[in-house]
Amino acid sequence: MNIASPVRTLRPLPDLDYYDTRSILLPAAITPLEAWSLMTGEPGLPMRLAFRTRDAISSLFGVKRIGGFSGEKRETVRPGERLDFFLVEHSAPDALVLTERDRHLDVMLCLSIVDRVLTITSSVVTHNTFGRIYMLPVGPVHKLIVGRDLKRLKQNVTFQSCCHRYSGNGLSDCPEFVRVNVADDQSECHFLANLSKSRSADGSTQDEHVRPQSYPGT
Repeated sequence: MNIASPVRTLRPLPDLDYYDTRSILLPAAITPLEAWSLMTGEPGLPMRLAFRTRDAISSLFGVKRIGGFSGEKRETVRPGERLDFFLVEHSAPDALVLTERDRHLDVMLCLSIVDRVLTITSSVVTHNTFGRIYMLPVGPVHKLIVGRDLKRLKQNVTFQSCCHRYSGNGLSDCPEFVRVNVADDQSECHFLANLSKSRSADGSTQDEHVRPQSYPGT
């Protein structure tokens, strides 16, 4: 039985002025909204500089400033609501579709997850010369930022998975000595040497040395 893909674009691929899709296998199951929150919760320097540059250039042509991501985490969203400057057009367990439209161009981001594979699909339709010129630098930069964000997301999800495996309670009880190594094809949890409490037969506690350990994150 064929399962319909949750991926959405503004138009069929031949009719788009910009299209990019990137995927990554995550070490644990999360929703598209959780992925979005993790990626935008702490935007890095490249992302902040990109927004500042975008606003500085766009303001010269009367385009509203967007400022960047607020870092606010949402547990649920509905179509018609906004995630920062994006309009939520669709929200489901397997897909989150966001758009931003103005007189120069329409932008759609689709975050979809199938079997722990997260795919970010970006599509753009330009309406005039400014929109086409705007996409000349933005297109290549967007690919770099999304690639970086996906790698950082995998690291964050692996970290949470490691913490849950160690403590059973997730990030709240995650020890400071957990470190995560993320490669292109695998991720690992490293529990560095530290002291933990062990309980003896008489019920008293004593310090116990924990040796460094490494476990697959996937």
